[in-house]
Amino acid sequence: MRLAALAVAYKEERFIPKYIQSLQDRVDEILVLNSIKPWHGERARDDKTAKIAESLGVSVIQYSWDTEEEQRNWGLDFLQDYDWVLVLDPDEYLTEDQWLALYDWLDKGGDPVDAYVCAQQNTYWKKGFIIDPPEDYKQIIAVKPHVRFVDKRVVNCAWAHAPVTLEHFSWARTDDEVWDKITHYAHANEFDTEKWFNEVWKSDSVDNLHPLTPSALKKAIRVQLPEELEKLQLWPNNQNKI
Repeated sequence: MRLAALAVAYKEERFIPKYIQSLQDRVDEILVLNSIKPWHGERARDDKTAKIAESLGVSVIQYSWDTEEEQRNWGLDFLQDYDWVLVLDPDEYLTEDQWLALYDWLDKGGDPVDAYVCAQQNTYWKKGFIIDPPEDYKQIIAVKPHVRFVDKRVVNCAWAHAPVTLEHFSWARTDDEVWDKITHYAHANEFDTEKWFNEVWKSDSVDNLHPLTPSALKKAIRVQLPEELEKLQLWPNNQNKI
């Protein structure tokens, strides 16, 4: 079974080397699609993501994509020779046991579908916190290369749950990283970014944290990472006080 990993990236300098380290011995190719400009807002002048990824020997394409789905589909077009493409972004990780479970599931053909979502997603918040209970939303994590994304991370085919847990460090970021995230990502025009940043992110709040649907991130509680994730040093460098 031939596997590739596809990441869409913009200003992911801190995560991209850790992401590559976590996957380089697991897949046959890693393709990083680094946006020259974000889906929303102005282009950053100092994004070193592509240079870092290239220095670590993976495939990198830089371009200006208008939407998230366009960017992901562009990447799939370059990966047509693979059996499966892992759809994992730079802040998304699988522990060794979860990776083995996913590989076994894909290899044996767990369900007659062309896309899989994770069964559970652990979402991390600031430094040292995890969202409890886990988010209801589950990410697409593997697709056949002919699949098309039609709206952000929504696909045009039937999908099923793979029995794995995704470790998502979406909100385990510094203040600057979070500001870049919320002002540039695909949902940036769906909420008041400045209000959420000042009233939620910069506050001591641990409840109802999501910028679009507050209750989706119900509560942040203290957590100790598994040793293999701790070794990747995924927490932000600054100490956020809650």
